[in-house]
Amino acid sequence: MTEMEPNLIQAAIIKQPIIENAVYEREEAIAITGFSLSTLIRAEKSGELKGRNIGRRRYYLGADLLKWLQGDENGDGRKGREWKKR
Repeated sequence: MTEMEPNLIQAAIIKQPIIENAVYEREEAIAITGFSLSTLIRAEKSGELKGRNIGRRRYYLGADLLKWLQGDENGDGRKGREWKKR
């Protein structure tokens, strides 16, 4: 184990609140939501999550992340996200 690994583990455990008017890079969105890159990409492809490109980087608005997590992107009253049991 390197000296950096314990800090990474602690950073992964301590989650920060998602700020509605903040802009998050893809890596930040992964860290703050706790979801994997493939989950974010799947959500974008399905239209559940809106991402934006600026140059070669992918960004997400905090408001879009919150809507995606709540499962009510269009304000249509759908129930929250349905989580699959493993």
